[in-house]
Amino acid sequence: MRRLSLCLSLTCAALALAAPAMPQQTAAHDGSWGGEQRGLAAQVTIASKLAVGFFWRMDYFGPVNPQFSEDGKRLSFAFHGGKAMLTRTGANAALLEVEEGRAVTRMNLKRD
Repeated sequence: MRRLSLCLSLTCAALALAAPAMPQQTAAHDGSWGGEQRGLAAQVTIASKLAVGFFWRMDYFGPVNPQFSEDGKRLSFAFHGGKAMLTRTGANAALLEVEEGRAVTRMNLKRD
């Protein structure tokens, strides 16, 4: 558990140092994006242009290696068990694509 806490702390520190180099459009993602589909709930939390939380399949995960696309419209990150991409589709709407092995789940999210 200590190793996980240390890794998460170091990851957050590295991301904080890299934040100034990210495109300014990423600020438009800041907030909490959530949705539910067929009994499956998801939430992505973004603060200060950084992915800070991910809720998926009844568990919370720390996003690993979050990266915004060059145009700032997509955020991709890994988590224990897979990877995900959040793509803005409107002012308060986004599409979440979660890959777990070969399985891909797509879900519409809205800003909470």
